[in-house]
Amino acid sequence: MTNPKHARDTEQGRYYTDPAGGPDLVSVTNVLNTSVNKTRSLMPWAVKVTLEWIFNHRMEVARRAITDRDALTKQLKQIHIDTRDAASDLGTDIHRAAEQRLLGAPFAVEAHVAPYLAQLEAFLGFWGVDVDKHVEAAEITCLHRRLGYAGTADLMIWLPTGEGRVLELWLIDFKTSATRSAKDVYPENTQQLAARRYSETVLLPADPEQPLPKLQRAG
Repeated sequence: MTNPKHARDTEQGRYYTDPAGGPDLVSVTNVLNTSVNKTRSLMPWAVKVTLEWIFNHRMEVARRAITDRDALTKQLKQIHIDTRDAASDLGTDIHRAAEQRLLGAPFAVEAHVAPYLAQLEAFLGFWGVDVDKHVEAAEITCLHRRLGYAGTADLMIWLPTGEGRVLELWLIDFKTSATRSAKDVYPENTQQLAARRYSETVLLPADPEQPLPKLQRAG
């Protein structure tokens, strides 16, 4: 997850400060954490991650189960949390690098980010994207004051997907899994895209706002 300019994390999840001075706006991500039940998928994942660590360290586990049981138990409980946080940090690094690439800013490609940027380059090459001409915005905050929410769109880009390869404006949300199929989606993906696609306004870098551009597609 990135750290947009007006976003702040609270004990109740992420909220956005309205630069116009209105009430705080709940983050789309925050809402999705309550609208989709992730327990059924997260629990098996946590068990799998922990078991893989145990199998890879079975001799250490066997020894410490006798000599260091309490500390071992504490460490095992922490494994899935550390794995989740590492994945979140990786996602943030990838989003940051993608934003710099799409805005034409210079940056160093770190080794752990390189495979994901290669996929972005493949995407841009497949569609013949010229970032100077076709990228409308990257990492731009979208607001819907009437409904009280805000979110950050990864990319708004013109792609030749209309009839006769006419350019259409797409809202793209990046997903950074190294294991899921590119055709696979999470239940909340469509909600996430719809919330941002039907926002009312967007904030420009220096905080002036304008109506959300008309988006033809999202993915």
